[in-house]
Amino acid sequence: MNAFFGLASFNVDDVSVTHNAVRCDVSLITKPACPKCHSHARVTLHGKGRSFRVHDTPSRGKPTVLHIERRRFRCEGCAGRPTFSERGDDVDERWKATRRLIAYVENEVTNHPLAHVARTTGLPETAVRNIALDLATRLEAGHRFPTPRTLASDGLTIKDTDYTVFAEAWTGRPIGLIETQLVGPARAWIRDHIDYRDVRVFVTDLHKTNVSLGKKPFGEGVHVADKWHVVRRYQKPLGRVIAQELDKLRKSGQSDLAAELHALKPALLAVDRRKRKTRRKRGAKQLTLTFDAFLNVFRQVPRVRRAYWARYELTGFYRCLNEVDAHARLNALRRRLGEFRDLDEVQAFLKFLDEHQVQIFNYFRALRPARDGGFQGPTTNALEQRNSSIRQAWRASRGLRSLSLLRLRVIYGPWVMGSEIVRCADPDCATFIGPLQGPPCPPDLRAMSGIAPRCCIHAI
Repeated sequence: MNAFFGLASFNVDDVSVTHNAVRCDVSLITKPACPKCHSHARVTLHGKGRSFRVHDTPSRGKPTVLHIERRRFRCEGCAGRPTFSERGDDVDERWKATRRLIAYVENEVTNHPLAHVARTTGLPETAVRNIALDLATRLEAGHRFPTPRTLASDGLTIKDTDYTVFAEAWTGRPIGLIETQLVGPARAWIRDHIDYRDVRVFVTDLHKTNVSLGKKPFGEGVHVADKWHVVRRYQKPLGRVIAQELDKLRKSGQSDLAAELHALKPALLAVDRRKRKTRRKRGAKQLTLTFDAFLNVFRQVPRVRRAYWARYELTGFYRCLNEVDAHARLNALRRRLGEFRDLDEVQAFLKFLDEHQVQIFNYFRALRPARDGGFQGPTTNALEQRNSSIRQAWRASRGLRSLSLLRLRVIYGPWVMGSEIVRCADPDCATFIGPLQGPPCPPDLRAMSGIAPRCCIHAI
């Protein structure tokens, strides 16, 4: 039973299961060393100590508590013959919990609210919070992710607080979070946490902070404008044209056509075909529309049709495989927008294209083969999907008021602590190594982590 229990320093005397917990009466079977001289040779038994309670990893779906019977010992080799009580090798020095429970909590707090972890383990929520904060502090000081060749950056606002998230662009896995969207702190984070000279592609939206950030310090890397942000910039001109035509139809008495155009407006603005849906109505199910639903409006409202096909040229721009074809598409877009140049929204959009032409065309310098046999360019789409889950985690935790805890959830949620990210086995080394995937002991952990000292080469 002791082998199944998994704690070598304990002997299980009795197990009882209550409605909300599992109680294990255990006794220590190892002989401790003197805390002063660290010797086992002259330690003698000196009676029975006071029993104490220690939390262990949940079992049978319930919190588990160990009731430990302790002994007192005397060291005959130290001056004054001091006495001391045993604690056991499997009990953590700082918390009234086993080492494996601390490891369990450290892994759980990266994916679940603190209150949930406290309920499942039986630990006080304050203790869970302190364990999480301690882990966050150690990770911030001792862990660095490998520098991604394609780095993405995106702004995030939660409850009137601005954040900047850095991630590997293709997977969207965050590697950094700072509580500002200012360019100075963002550049400082890049300088301190990654080797920016290894970044080949930096993809962002074209917020003024990201434009400034993309100019330096990336050396030979190219700054790519996220294509979805560029396409969404056209939503304002298209929406303005639709609004003008709606106003004209209503004033001319064509209320039926105006109602049809109004109902189709969200679908016309949707870039993704899967999001071409009918307007939301109470008690009615939203339906996905096909292109045929637009034909009547296009026939009777040609100005909307021409503005819509101008966006088709913009999306076609990103289907090109080289800059020559892309230039042709962009020129076709400009020609289609010629009749709308009197609109402020169109003028602002064309100015945007002119100002950021280099970053927009850099998209074609960073294409890579896709699984379907074509090519794909870097975007912040995966990171934005991750940002959505960050907001959900924030709401589920009723507000992560600590930046350290938020960073812990954001950055380390996708990873398994103790398996994919491990701490150096040397107790004097605070370095964390990883992410590790597959068989451990790669040939050179230094190259993988970027910062691992010699003691970490044999850490696992």
